[in-house]
Formats: sequence, structure tokens, C-alpha cells
Amino acid sequence: MLSFLDSYRKPEYVDPLHKWTGRYNLYRMQLMRFFKWLYFPGLEQKNRPKPPVIENIPQLKRKEKSIYRPTDLWTAEDDSLFLKYCPNPRDRCYHAMSRDSAARPHELLKLRIKDVVFKLTPDSKKQYAEILVNGKTGTRPIPSCHKDKIDPDKRSGRKIKR
Repeated sequence: MLSFLDSYRKPEYVDPLHKWTGRYNLYRMQLMRFFKWLYFPGLEQKNRPKPPVIENIPQLKRKEKSIYRPTDLWTAEDDSLFLKYCPNPRDRCYHAMSRDSAARPHELLKLRIKDVVFKLTPDSKKQYAEILVNGKTGTRPIPSCHKDKIDPDKRSGRKIKR
């Protein structure tokens, strides 16, 4: 079994990002499920202990924190070029908000107009929007510092009842 799992190992020069560890861990998990079923078929799946055959097969951890390099990310020039030529205002808004707020995609997609609150800075000279996002870590306000001014009454093409 170890030789089967070791057949997925790749040397550093072939796979510098260590992507093979994901496949190794996937097959390790599948083998563990199979042997738990084989040795303890009468028990419920979550109550089955590890059989001694697979007890000492370790789960491998990736050496990198992230597989993405800084060159994989968009630059400010890429963002402005996208915002300039994107024909859909909804997509431009989503892109600008995702870059500005660093919120998770599902947090932004669940936003409604009532979640955007317009405020003034303490010196009352600049207006900014505060977005209330609700997600993995709970509800939290995120100040939006996008340079474009937004008139709160012109957020949609129709009149807003207050």
C-alpha cells in the first residue's frame, strides 16, 4: 500500500509546487475508508476505528502556504483596464467592490442595497460607503474607500423609497 501511495510522489524539479500531495492524500483517504469498511463492516461509518494496516500512513502537508505567485495576481493597471472596457456595470461594480473590500465572493454576492451605508469622514469633507457583510466570521462592517463618488439616490435606475 505504501508503494502504491509513493508512486504518486514527484521530485522537486518535476513538481516544484508539490501538487502531487493532494492526489496522495485523496488516495490515502479512499484507502482508509475502504479498510475501515473491510475490517469493521458492522459498525456505522463514523464509529469505525482505524485498522492497524493503515494506522501509520501519515497525511502529507504542502510545503507552500499558497500555490499562487505575486505575478499571478492582477496589478492596478490590469484592474483599471478591466474596469475601463467591461461593458456590464454589474460586473464592474462587483470587481471594484471585491478589490476594495477584500470580502469573500459569497459575502459580496449576498449584499443588498440596505447593506451599503453612506457616511462622512469625521471632518465631514469626504463621503465613503460602509458595507455590512455577513459570512464565515460573522457580520462585520467594511469601509469602502473607492475613489469614485457614489450618489446614494442614484444607485439604481429607479427612485428609492425611504
